[in-house]
Amino acid sequence: MKKNFEEARTRIKNINWEYKVRNKPSHPVLVTEFIRSGNMFLDYNDYDPNNRRAIFSASLICKIDLPIDINGVCTELNEVKDGWAKMICTFYLEWSYLVDQEFPPALRFKDLYDPIIKLYERGGRISYHHHELVCGKYGWSRNSALILRNTPPLDIHDEILDEMDNAWYYNQRLDRDYLDNLNIEQNSPEEVAGIILERLRACNNTLGENIIIQTTLGELLLNNGILAYEHLKIIKNKLEQFKMSDLSVLLPDAEKEDLSFRIKEVLARLKEI
Repeated sequence: MKKNFEEARTRIKNINWEYKVRNKPSHPVLVTEFIRSGNMFLDYNDYDPNNRRAIFSASLICKIDLPIDINGVCTELNEVKDGWAKMICTFYLEWSYLVDQEFPPALRFKDLYDPIIKLYERGGRISYHHHELVCGKYGWSRNSALILRNTPPLDIHDEILDEMDNAWYYNQRLDRDYLDNLNIEQNSPEEVAGIILERLRACNNTLGENIIIQTTLGELLLNNGILAYEHLKIIKNKLEQFKMSDLSVLLPDAEKEDLSFRIKEVLARLKEI
């Protein structure tokens, strides 16, 4: 049976290694949980707490000589150009193979590498710098034993992580200047509205949710006196038809309330259009 091994291979194949995002709130949660669960595993194996690294081969710690050439079989590793990521993915595949072999430590710590694979799936990357393990703007001591092991496990279900990251994306979008370097006087109002709309859609810090983009576009046009009537009519129509239950992204309650208030404000200002 190779169920876990094949699922692990599929996860690695599906990771977009070109997709990289710095400083998502989910990233430090995933790295911390990876280190915490790693320390639990190393405690189980009586590994020296004075010489621990977050990144290790669990099969090597358990002194297992695998009867399979992971790098030879798993050609998907050839797509992983980042050295640390390739190493971790290899360790993950080794461990998944041992889960299928019902190796007791692998069964006990089946999800050992899950947090760090989720990090890669969500655009995060890690590296060592001086005496720290680094992920974006976050850092952890090089000796991972300093991460407390008696803390409760962190909830890394996708729904929880999505809510964290969507709140971050939502607030990042509010801080952007979408009129930067845009000469309003040299373009018609409709042309200006079209340029702003494209910037909103292309911005990496914008949620891929059309209603948020339309609300923001309406605010920008109204606040800057850009009377792009055709765009404003479209915005009005979309906002009038929208129900919060239609929202396809998972937002925390505070952001939902903020969005609802913003929509009402824009619609109130669009009554005469």
